[in-house]
Amino acid sequence: KRILEEQERKRLIDEKLQPYTVQDSTYIAQEKPPCNPDTRMEILKQIQDWIYDCSDISPENFLWLVGPPGCGKSAITASIAEKCKSEGILGAQFFINRNNHDTTNPKRYFPTVARELAGRSDAIERRLYDTLKGQLHSVATPEEAAKLFVDLVGKVASSDPTKPVVILFDGLDETNRDSLEDTARIFSQLFTRFREFPNVKILISSRPEDEILKSFKSTPDKRFVELLLRTDDPTCLRDVKTFLTQRLQTIAERHGLSTSGWPDEDDLERLAIQASGLFIWVVTASNYINARLRLQGKEILKTVLSQLDNKAMKEIKTLYHAILNFSYPEEIEDPWIFETFRRLIGTIMVLREPMNIRDLSALLDLQETPHSDHVDIRKLVENLRMVLVSDLDDITEETIPRVHKSFYDFITEDRILERFRVNLETSNAELSLLCLHPTYRQADW
Repeated sequence: KRILEEQERKRLIDEKLQPYTVQDSTYIAQEKPPCNPDTRMEILKQIQDWIYDCSDISPENFLWLVGPPGCGKSAITASIAEKCKSEGILGAQFFINRNNHDTTNPKRYFPTVARELAGRSDAIERRLYDTLKGQLHSVATPEEAAKLFVDLVGKVASSDPTKPVVILFDGLDETNRDSLEDTARIFSQLFTRFREFPNVKILISSRPEDEILKSFKSTPDKRFVELLLRTDDPTCLRDVKTFLTQRLQTIAERHGLSTSGWPDEDDLERLAIQASGLFIWVVTASNYINARLRLQGKEILKTVLSQLDNKAMKEIKTLYHAILNFSYPEEIEDPWIFETFRRLIGTIMVLREPMNIRDLSALLDLQETPHSDHVDIRKLVENLRMVLVSDLDDITEETIPRVHKSFYDFITEDRILERFRVNLETSNAELSLLCLHPTYRQADW
């Protein structure tokens, strides 16, 4: 009887929540890696101190981790998720990912967290089952789902008031733009809902978007800690240099340069200054260096560093321009080459869920003419790995190319050269047509 009751609970919960949940919203599934060793230690300790302060005199249930793009917010949040999970205090995590459209739909935030909380214990699962069965709370709208979220989090928190219950929402600014203002308002309304549960700790990370600022700052009873990540902070500059050193050491080992003294301390110091506290700059620049070494060999060691050693290069957009000019030199005039670029980048940006290279190749099925060879998508991604692949592993058919938000913003700007500019309306229309293609419909995805 107990087994049958348990099966019935799971069946009804799945039936009610499945249309409103993301299958896996964890930092691992969304490919948001934690901080590298020996970086962001002060910030992480500050957050951990807040998490473990469950006293009545510390009523801040929420922490808003806010900073500019590329400063490492997601890595910090992922590190907190990893740490809290190992200590048994992670209630749920939801990593919003522009590359996975399901995660940007705010209707899925609270139901997904509710489902994850229900997996913590039979008591929470029964509470969720009774609530959904009695239709005490609907999950059809974010407002209604938020009520269910408050109820379940309170239930978990009351089971052991001395133990933190940590909920993480990363990348709130990547919420569907049309829904961001309402979503920020709903979150701000939760700030006062956990007064009796000082052990509830909800971390939200985002850019300082106007819609979020307006809602969070206008809350009369401000019950959240605001933790601003400053790229000019000395600890941030130090950590960026550490991260840069680790990345370049990996590149040196890959290319047999580990005993050559490259890069030297002066090189590291100059590049760290150029990074201006942006971890995404380090990722992009190191991928650029790795690609140049792979294609042109060791003779360009000093050349590639001197190209980056330029005051203008401290701007991430300038670095993106340099990468595109390297990948597509001015002498290239063939329109088809730039069409393949826009088609690939545009498709990656508008896909609801990320695809690996093998599936992208089948979906795009790019040919200049019916009698031409198909475009080698793996080679195309390899050529653009500096902006599509954040790690340094070999690119295979299983590699999943992704677009960082800073490149997303850059490549859709009106000011960018037209041959590179991606029009999202066009890309969405093209994707719709591709999905109607019989080859795609019949494929075994």
